Amino acid sequence: MNVIKEKEFYTGMQKLAELMNDTKTDHPTQEDYFMAWYTLNNTPIKSGLDIFVFCAALNLLNTLEEETKKQYCLDRYFTILYNAIEQINSPLISTYANNEERFVFIRFYDVFNFSFSFKTTSKDLVPKQYFNNPPIPFDSIRKKRIAPTLFKMAIQKLAKRKTVGGKSLEQLLKDEVELFKSGSYTFINGNYDKIDIKSLTPKDQIDIEEYKKRLLEIKEQNLAEIPLDARPKTLDFDFDKEPYVIISYSRKDFVEVYLFLASLYNQGYRFWYDNGMLGTDK
Repeated sequence: MNVIKEKEFYTGMQKLAELMNDTKTDHPTQEDYFMAWYTLNNTPIKSGLDIFVFCAALNLLNTLEEETKKQYCLDRYFTILYNAIEQINSPLISTYANNEERFVFIRFYDVFNFSFSFKTTSKDLVPKQYFNNPPIPFDSIRKKRIAPTLFKMAIQKLAKRKTVGGKSLEQLLKDEVELFKSGSYTFINGNYDKIDIKSLTPKDQIDIEEYKKRLLEIKEQNLAEIPLDARPKTLDFDFDKEPYVIISYSRKDFVEVYLFLASLYNQGYRFWYDNGMLGTDK
C-alpha cells in the first residue's frame, strides 16, 4: 500500500483522540475476540497500515483474562509483528522495550503519536535494539478500555480489501462470524478450527464422566491392553476422501488421551489412532 493511501487511513482515524478522552469502557464479545483472532491469522502484513491493524487485533486479545489469554498463545503473533516491523522499516513507526517490566511499545507518528504497549512473557522474544531506543510513554490501560472500538475502526479501513476467493475482508469476516456463531468453529490449542457440523454427526454421544470412571478403573488394574468397549469411537469415513486427524500418544497418558478423543468424537471430528496396544512409552 502506498504512502497516500496510508495517509488517507490515518486521517480517517482522527476519532481516536476523542475516543481516548471518553470515560466509558467497551466490553468485548466472543465474536469480537474471534474476529481479532481471524484477522491475525488471515491478514497479510505488507504496510504500516497492516501493522496498525495487527496491533489493534492483538490489543483486543490482550484484554482477555490471564488464563484465557495463555490459551491463545499470543507470543507467536508478537514474533510475526516484530519481523514485519523490521521488514517494512517505516520511518513513521518507532519501537521501545522496557528492560525491567518487559513492556514493548509501538508508536505510529502519523496517528497522533498513537502507541500500543504489550507485556511480553519473555525478553528473549523482543529484538535487542528495542531496549536501546528512546522511551515511549505508557498508557496501555486506556488502549485496553477502548479495545473493541479501536479494532473495529482499524479493520474498517481494510474492509474493501480483496481476500481469498475474491471476497472483501468485510464480507469474509461477516461470513466467518456467522459460522462461528452457529458453532462451526472449535477452539483447540490456540486456534479456532472450522468443521462442517452438518456433515459430522456422531451416531451417539459419549458420556464423558462415565467414560472417565471406566478408564480410571482400567488404569487402576494396570491392564496392558484396553478392552474394546473402552477404546475411543471413531466416525465412519473414507480415508482417501475425507480429512482426518492422526493421533500419536504415549501409553502412560492413555486416560487423558482417550478422554480427549472422546471429546473429539462428540464434536464430530474424524480421527485415526492405533487402537491395538497403546502406542509407545514416549
